[in-house]
Amino acid sequence: MPILETHTAEGIVLGLDVAGAGSRFAAGLVDLLILVSGFLALLFTVLLATSADPFGLSQFVLGFVAMANVLLFAVYFVAFHHYMAGQTPGKRLLGLRVVGTGGEPPSLLQLVQRGLLWIVDVLVPVPLPIGLVVIALSPRRQRLGDMVAGTVVVRVPEDEGLREPWRRETWSELQARILDLSPGMAARFTVAELELLREVILRGGLEESARERLHDAVHRRFLARLERPLDLPVRPALKELYLFLREHRASLMPTRGGSVG
Repeated sequence: MPILETHTAEGIVLGLDVAGAGSRFAAGLVDLLILVSGFLALLFTVLLATSADPFGLSQFVLGFVAMANVLLFAVYFVAFHHYMAGQTPGKRLLGLRVVGTGGEPPSLLQLVQRGLLWIVDVLVPVPLPIGLVVIALSPRRQRLGDMVAGTVVVRVPEDEGLREPWRRETWSELQARILDLSPGMAARFTVAELELLREVILRGGLEESARERLHDAVHRRFLARLERPLDLPVRPALKELYLFLREHRASLMPTRGGSVG
């Protein structure tokens, strides 16, 4: 199975398993089922609304809905990937996520590029959809949209959804705080950065020295954003920041590009 390696500035290598054509096809079927269900519900609503059509506009409306259908499919993928940190309902169910080729969260521009090319990847048969053919043949299992946008679909680590750091603790109830945070500061961060911080905290398979370098790199990056001293204790600062961002998740920006290094 191909591995997407992320190299941090400190020389630490993080590996993510690249998703294959089979799991991506299954995730796509789930998303397609949702899309078709939504389209049929919309079509049924339009048919009801135009059943008593004294002006003959029903044919125009139906034609417009049919033409907009393909574009709406692309919007679905862009919107869900943007607001669900690289996932759609199908990808979340199958444990997949879209990331940049460096392992960083994808930017909105990247998601728009791959979303628009989804139309080509899915609707051009040779005899299968060209996207599946390209995924099967490319070293990183990328479809055309991924190649143009510079993205890769990876498997979410199996324990990511099962473990949650400090599950029973909250930022509001912390007895000792060292960062002097206020709720408005949450808007300086993104949902993807919260997920990145969570992944770093839970990251296994590293030697202790490598783990310390990784934590220090993230500590410096995030504290610089907050304009806080960089010599604060690393692990207490990361814990406080994570609990703070998790508690104020609704205030976070949807996403933007970025990486640890």
